[in-house]
Amino acid sequence: MVNCSCHCELGKSRKQRHREEEDITNTTDRFSHLPGPILYHILSFLDTKSAVQTSVLSRVWNRVWKHVPALDLHRRSFRQAPSFERFVSKVLSLRYNLNLHRISYVDDVGPCDEEHESRLVKVINYVIKYAFSHDAQHLVFDTGSSHNQFVTRSKTSNSTFNLKTLELRCVALDSGFLLCSRLPMLTTLKVTSCLLLGTDSYTNEPKDCLDLFSNFGGLVNLAISDCYFLADPRVRPFLRVRVSGLQLLSLELEGMEKIRIEIFAPKLRFFSVRQDVNDSQGFSELSLPSLDRAEIELNHIHRKEAYVHHDQYLNALFQGLHNAKSLKLGYSTVEV
Repeated sequence: MVNCSCHCELGKSRKQRHREEEDITNTTDRFSHLPGPILYHILSFLDTKSAVQTSVLSRVWNRVWKHVPALDLHRRSFRQAPSFERFVSKVLSLRYNLNLHRISYVDDVGPCDEEHESRLVKVINYVIKYAFSHDAQHLVFDTGSSHNQFVTRSKTSNSTFNLKTLELRCVALDSGFLLCSRLPMLTTLKVTSCLLLGTDSYTNEPKDCLDLFSNFGGLVNLAISDCYFLADPRVRPFLRVRVSGLQLLSLELEGMEKIRIEIFAPKLRFFSVRQDVNDSQGFSELSLPSLDRAEIELNHIHRKEAYVHHDQYLNALFQGLHNAKSLKLGYSTVEV
């Protein structure tokens, strides 16, 4: 008895079988027939290494990654640092000269030798320059290393950029990067574990005071965590750091050690502080007339000699919070 399905298959002409094979191929590769902008948007959800690897799928995909408006450059995708650095340089040189929506650079594998540090400084500055020159709107930078080794200097004072969000971690910045960069569209700035350098020639401030964020007139959200402020690498830390923002609505501070803080933010609605009282010089001035909500989390190592400093810190802090409509307070004490 002859199988019916086999008989039908044999009865088909070569042309019919070829047409069916084409239909199967078209069905299994629907992505290649999508409009270009949709393909670019899909690839923007991948890290850049994975996006580049799609170029081997077919001729259609060969150059798709070069249009993608987002770059996610992650060191963990590579075994060796030199391979990652070469990949970054090649991607930036081969990508089409199109504007960027987002660029993320993360090299958080760990400590490196002096030769790697020297190369890394060049790569960092290359990526920053590329981001600004291609009108990036969102920039994330994380070296994941000892922040005092990577000092970036900006020569962009004559240009205006459309950057909207900026996240920096473990990067050393001279004040020229923040004070001389024109970022009128910047609304969100997050700075974590960074070394911030300032000099009189940049700030026109007394040597013991630094106001790095006043140049960002549109800044709405600012978060500073575990940063170190220096007037010059060879001299003492700044005694005062001023945070001023006419449009600032949210401010988060954590681990601000060995400095005295001044805050002028007439529209601020949310204020968060996480701090070891013993390591902070406290607040010399808090001007927060529109404050709605405050979250304060303090740690205190109980020593007899720290009584006076402790009381001064709390008095200055709570005097500045008298306008808050809601206050969440966490306090822990360790007695030694």
